[in-house]
Amino acid sequence: MNPGQDRVFVVPQPQIREMYTDYAQVQRDVGNGKMVLVEPLTEALHRLRLRNPISSLCRSRGLKVIEGAFKSLCLVERQS
Repeated sequence: MNPGQDRVFVVPQPQIREMYTDYAQVQRDVGNGKMVLVEPLTEALHRLRLRNPISSLCRSRGLKVIEGAFKSLCLVERQS
């Protein structure tokens, strides 16, 4: 992780959320950026202003993207 960079963590379980809350405080104390804890992935994507990060990443690397009803897949051709 980059020092000073804000972060968003998806933490749906209450027990793990408590641990991440403590970790976030320690990170702030040593000068690192703010950590935001969210439950659903959709909220994390919203906070990061991302719509479909998988297809964006694939396209940026020149990979073929197959869009489905719920997911995007990258297809990588095997080099022979």
